[in-house]
Amino acid sequence: MVHADLSEYNMIFYKKKLYFIDMGQSLGTKTKNAKKFLDRDIKIITKFFRHNGLKVDEKQIKQEIKEASL
Repeated sequence: MVHADLSEYNMIFYKKKLYFIDMGQSLGTKTKNAKKFLDRDIKIITKFFRHNGLKVDEKQIKQEIKEASL
């Protein structure tokens, strides 16, 4: 699934586990605009992590998702 509205406000870290909330706009990976929404989600969340001092690489994240979905 692709969240399609991912931001730091839609993630909860609780008891060492990450949960995604507010999934009302999520869609299946085979949906027409799934790649566009996934790219946007990655861009938004990596911007948040960079702003908070973490090194993240959008291309690496996309590659890992692609490999995991094979």
